Order: sequence, then C-alpha cells, then structure tokens
Amino acid sequence: MLQINIKLIEIRFRKFLPPKDKAAIVLFLCFYVFLTFILNSYYELVRNFIFLFSIEILSYHINRKDLEFLKLYQNYKVLLFTEYLIYSLAVLVVIAIHLDILQLFLYLSLIIVYLNLSRISSKKFNYPFLLFDPFWHISFRKNKLWLVIPIPLLFIYLGVTHQNDNLIIASFFINGIITSSVFFNRDWPSYLKSTVLTPKLFIVKSVKTTVLNTLMIVAPSIISLLLLNKIELLLFIPLLFIFPLLNMLLKYAYFTNLFLQQIYFVLAIGSVIQIYLVPIVLILLPCLYNKALINIHNIKYAHN
Repeated sequence: MLQINIKLIEIRFRKFLPPKDKAAIVLFLCFYVFLTFILNSYYELVRNFIFLFSIEILSYHINRKDLEFLKLYQNYKVLLFTEYLIYSLAVLVVIAIHLDILQLFLYLSLIIVYLNLSRISSKKFNYPFLLFDPFWHISFRKNKLWLVIPIPLLFIYLGVTHQNDNLIIASFFINGIITSSVFFNRDWPSYLKSTVLTPKLFIVKSVKTTVLNTLMIVAPSIISLLLLNKIELLLFIPLLFIFPLLNMLLKYAYFTNLFLQQIYFVLAIGSVIQIYLVPIVLILLPCLYNKALINIHNIKYAHN
C-alpha cells in the first residue's frame, strides 16, 4: 500500500515539480518545513481555521480522474485516507505538537466525510465574470469553487455572533485565496503571441478584469459587513484585491515556472499576516508589473 501511496503522490505533484529534478524536490520539502514552522509559530492565531487546509483535499478529491480506477482496489478508502494524511503532514504535525485532540479529531473527521462524498456532478452556472480572462469561468467550474463561496459569509456571521473580529478577517483571507486560485492556470503561449493588444494594454486589461471579477466575489461580504454594522472592518477590503492582483502579476512574471509562482505567492500571503510587512508587498507590485511586462513582451515577440 505504501508503494501505491508514493506513486499517487508522485502523480499528484507531477505537474508542479519537474521529473527527476532533485533541486526542485528539495526546495519543495524545504517549503513544507517552512509551512510547518509558520503554522507552529502562529498556531493560536490559525487554530480555528486549521480545517481550511482540508478544502484543497476536497477540491482534489472531487476532481480526480482516477477515482473509478482506485475503487477496484478493495481497501481504496484506506488508500486515499493514507494519501490525504501524507498531504496534510504539515498541519497534522503542528496539531500533534500542541496536543490539540479536538482539532485533530475534526480534521480527520473532515477527511473521512470527503471520502464518503459521492462525486459531485458537473453543474453549469452562468457566472457573471468578464470573459477577457476565461480562467475565471474555467476555475469555478473545474474546481467547484462555488462550494467555497458561502464559507466567508459563515465566518462573518460567526465573527459578529461571537464578537470575534479575527473570524471576519479570516473570511477576507478565504475570499483572497478563492480569487487568487484562478491565476494558477496558464494561457497558451500562442494566445499571448496572437493577441492584438500590446503587452502594456494586456496587463492593464487583465488588472481591470481582475478587479471587477474580484468585486463580484467579495460583494456579498461587503454588503454583509454594512448590514451587520461592521463598517470599521471595511478598511481591510483592499487586501481582497491585492491578493488576486499579486498572483496575476506573479503568473505573468513567472509564466514558465508555476512552482516559483506558488512559492512566492505563499510567502507573500505569509508576509501579509504580519501587518507591518504589507507595505513591502505593495512595493513589490510595481516590480512584478515590470517583470510581467517584459516577460509578455518576450513571449509575444519571440519570433522576432
């Protein structure tokens, strides 16, 4: 069973890590250790949100294409459960260090629930997103992101009910992750080469599309804060736009390296947790803009 789990994990990360690239694997493991360190250092802050790490497992589980094949294996649920435990090692190690039995029980229970969910059928919704970037539609349909949209509203309700503003701020981070995940997809290089827009106009159009589509996602949260008289927390709303804009610029700045994009994005998110580091992230935006502009220019005019 262990050999099967190792093979499944290799398949899982094949699109992120170059095959047989030991340097990339070492860098990935270092990132995992760093994530464990961050979670352990700020455990009291993230304790109530630790279950959110299981959402990625849910998204992967309902979209995996080998599920029917794995069902031929007699103990396939045990196999999948072990696989998901390995994915969650960073979280589980931190919970174990803090001897938080309740959180451990809740996290493992969620994984068991996911394993017993029937595969969610593909439902078609007419999303109101602007079509300049089609990956907004593709991501929401492919990854079932519409399942996650109610969670920020739930956090806002719980935050107001329990007078805990940290829950409301956590809802902002969830919204930011939802909107940022769109930019882990890649355009075909031929699309960038064939567009009639100049690299500068392309970036400007992408920024406008990102802002407007993000507004459609976060509008319910903004309205909820207004209705619940939490107007002072609207000061954090700009963060909801910084996350997707940052990841959009990272996408084009590191167009040929998804792994680096993901690493830098996670580091940026970690920096935002320390509020005094937010100005550094803002300073980096113009630098990323210039790098993205140069990268698109090189791709578009490569034949010259």
